[in-house]
Order: sequence, then structure tokens, then C-alpha cells
Amino acid sequence: MDHDRALPDLLWDPSEVAGVLDHPGPFLTVYLETSPTTVGDERHDVHRWSDLRAGAAAQGAPEEVLAAVDPLVDEEPVDGETLVAVVTPDGVALSGHLPEPVEHDLVVWDTLPRLGPLLDSRQQDVAHVIALVDRTGADVLAVTAGGEELAELVEGDHDVVNRVRAGGWSHRRIQQRTEDSWERNAEQTADEVAAMARRVDARVILVAGERHSTSVVLERLPDDPPVHLLDGGRAAGGDDDRLATEIVHRTGDVAARETRAALAAFGGAAGRHDHAVEGADDTVAALAQGRVALLLVDDDPSDARRAWIGPRPAEVGATPGDLEGMGVEEPRQARLVDACIRAAVGTGAVVRVVPGAAEHAPDRGIGAVLRW
Repeated sequence: MDHDRALPDLLWDPSEVAGVLDHPGPFLTVYLETSPTTVGDERHDVHRWSDLRAGAAAQGAPEEVLAAVDPLVDEEPVDGETLVAVVTPDGVALSGHLPEPVEHDLVVWDTLPRLGPLLDSRQQDVAHVIALVDRTGADVLAVTAGGEELAELVEGDHDVVNRVRAGGWSHRRIQQRTEDSWERNAEQTADEVAAMARRVDARVILVAGERHSTSVVLERLPDDPPVHLLDGGRAAGGDDDRLATEIVHRTGDVAARETRAALAAFGGAAGRHDHAVEGADDTVAALAQGRVALLLVDDDPSDARRAWIGPRPAEVGATPGDLEGMGVEEPRQARLVDACIRAAVGTGAVVRVVPGAAEHAPDRGIGAVLRW
């Protein structure tokens, strides 16, 4: 029986890591916190890289691989607080920046790349739409799950927006036209926000601005994805820092809710016969059979457990004998979590990085909900 339908609706785009895993390796993986601080005349991150570089060389990383990272570290960081790079003897397979600083720098030369921290960061990047609304229209910003920003200026087609204070019959007509214009502009804004949400597959819509206009926008927007009203607005001089903080909290709530949903799905499946597995051996066996729909991993940096792999993603086993049974003549060892992530991506499973101490977390930090 196929159990995919029981899974929560998790946004999962494996293309970024799949491209990296297409390389044969071995891999140098770098997570380096970037910082504007200096040590003498040198940036602190550049100074730390020199020490980490020596450690990677001691692990066996070739000089040409290390040299490929040097210019990435030397660049002034402009779009994040952590440099992430994956380099093979063939060149740079991935480079970019994560928005948040890592807890500890990590530089590893190994059979497979360390993709867990990247996946953990990406699952915090919730696609969302922000609409700052007033009586004339809105500033709309859509952010994809990968962090790409799409901006739209909505200018209402109805230009009677200023209410009059005096009385009289003609003034009441103008008053009514004004209120009609507000509502029509707000309706036009809502339609554009909904279109942007569909475009980026938004998980949440955040609306702020003038009270009457936002109420019309909220009424017209669909129930899915969820819509939240925030403090703040379109006018210059608003509290942008406060609004930005609230946006981060709201999108963080969505990411946390999706992780809880994944854990709950695993907890529910684990209570039914043959719906889930946990622990290294059973999870590896299920991945090798292509049975995994959702892989849950606690990517503890200190977890040094190993598995055996072959050239293809599903060729993963707990022992060399497991690989020999698959026809793999020269099995290689790799870190267990990295081997499981590779197998999951290669067999079309969803991967979710979860805290090991969370409710319903799998035994010993690894488990899966099964397809069949």
C-alpha cells in the first residue's frame, strides 16, 4: 500500500542538492560564518579559514580543492551570514550564503558532502508574500523558498481616495465614491497578492497597512495559504525593523509547524505495522529498497556513524556485504546521515532535518515514513 497521501504538505525542492550529488566526489564541504569583524588588518572569517584550511589539508583535501575555496572566502559577504561551499576535484559544485550564522564552522573532506545544515537552513526559507497596503494600492513582495524576491507595485485604477469633511448632498456623493474607490483598489490589491502567492507557492501571506484597506484585502483573499495581519504599513517612516522582525517570526512559525507535522506523520506511521522504520539498519534497508517516502534525520555534527555506498544513490547498506549483494564491486564508506540523504534524494523521497529531542523524533536520530 502506498502511504504518500498520509504525508504533510511539505515544500521540498531537491534540485539544489541533487545537482551536487551528481558529482562522483570526494567532497570538501565548508560552512564558515562570515563576519565584518577583523583581526589586525584581516577579516575574522578569512583569518579562521587559514586555520580550517590547514585542518582540511590534514584530512587529505588536495591543494587545488582548497585553492578553489580561497576566492569564495575572500569575497566580501553581502547576502548572508554563513558561506557554504561544496568542492570536488572537478571544481566548485555549490557555493552561496545562508542567512543565519552556523553554530560552529565546519570543514570536512569526505566521500559525500555534508548537506544537512544546508537542508536545515533551506527548510526555514518559507515561501511567503508581504503586502503593504494603503488606499491607493500596495507594495507587494513575494519571496520564494530559495530566497528569490519578486516585487510588484499595485496602483489602483480608482483615483478618488480622499474623503471630504464638509456636509451636503454633493459631499456625501463624493464620500461614497471615495469609499467605493478604496474598496475597489483593495480588491485589485487582493487579486494581485493571491496571484503572487500562487506564483511562488507561498506558505503564508502577511498583510500590513491602512485599516480599512487591509480589512477588504483580508476578506477577499483565499483561506489557503494562511493570511496574517501585521502591525506596520506602506507609509515612509514606519517601524521597518519591527515589521521585519514580525515577518521573520511568522515565517519561522510556519517552518516549525511543518517540522512538527513531519514528526507527527512519523509518529502516527510508527504506531502502525510496516508504515515506518527507525534506527540506522532498518532505515538504510528501506532506502535501498526505494520504500522511503519521508526521511527524518537529526544531523548532529558529532554523529560519526558510517554506512557503505555504491555509485548509485540507492546502493546503500549497513555492511560491505549488503553492497556486494547489490552487485557493487568496490563499496565505499560514507557518513551514515550523508549516505541516507543521498539515497533519499536519489529515490525521490522528501528529507526533513529534525531536532533529535523533539516529540516523535525517530530512535537514534534517523527514521522514515514508508511508501509501502
